Amino acid sequence: HELNQSAYRRLEPSINQTYPHGQFIAIHGEKIVGDANEFFALYESLKKAGLNPPEVLIIQAGHKYPEKGIILLR
Repeated sequence: HELNQSAYRRLEPSINQTYPHGQFIAIHGEKIVGDANEFFALYESLKKAGLNPPEVLIIQAGHKYPEKGIILLR
């Protein structure tokens, strides 16, 4: 996940210039591997491409993400 995170930080300016605000972008192996208007459409296309979606970083173009976050599980 760290590789994809660092790739996102490097690609963020290009993503924000290239893709419309809110577009879902998939990053895997330090490169963009897909995009879609809807999360589940992108998720399904990743599976069809033979990728394991939990191993792919999916972000939204134009969204500001904090450097660190806390994930709470129930």
